[in-house]
Amino acid sequence: MRIIYGGSFNPPTIAHKRMYYFLDDKLSFDEFIYLPVSTKYSKANLESNEDRFNMLNLLIKDMPKAQVSRDEFNDLTYLGTYNYLKTQSKDTLFVMGSDNLKTISSWINCDKLLSEFKFIVIERDSDNSEDLIEKDVLLKKNKENFIIFNDFDMSVSSSDYRCNKNESIIPNEVLEYIKTNHLYGGSNEK
Repeated sequence: MRIIYGGSFNPPTIAHKRMYYFLDDKLSFDEFIYLPVSTKYSKANLESNEDRFNMLNLLIKDMPKAQVSRDEFNDLTYLGTYNYLKTQSKDTLFVMGSDNLKTISSWINCDKLLSEFKFIVIERDSDNSEDLIEKDVLLKKNKENFIIFNDFDMSVSSSDYRCNKNESIIPNEVLEYIKTNHLYGGSNEK
């Protein structure tokens, strides 16, 4: 089994690392691929593709079944999750937070995405994934494609670092990279 974990990873946090161990314990996968979104994706304040790629590689250095993909960086425009997943084997699962259930109907090729692939949904905050699925016609039609986990107990977000500079949520190697490269509003003096 292969697990794809997409996101901005801006920056990678201890929760991104813990997700690997959590899902390996639950599902015992063969491969875990971090798929950072390209800067071509319309999300404000993304650090460069190269910096996020480098930080993710620091994050996974002790994780034997993990790798970081550059695949979305090579696209001339943002093509969406479906275009990436259709290049993967059928035993691939895509990880997303329950907050994405609220917006997935706006994703590129969402009909095909939801009907052709399986998803691991990690409940966040007070979300109830089963209720979200039941209330949305498209999600409900494809509910057999969702594996829901409500026991991932780490609610940490990259924005906690970007907004508050909460260093405790960033792995040491990644934090050192951030400081050395003056990312996220750090000093421009080198």
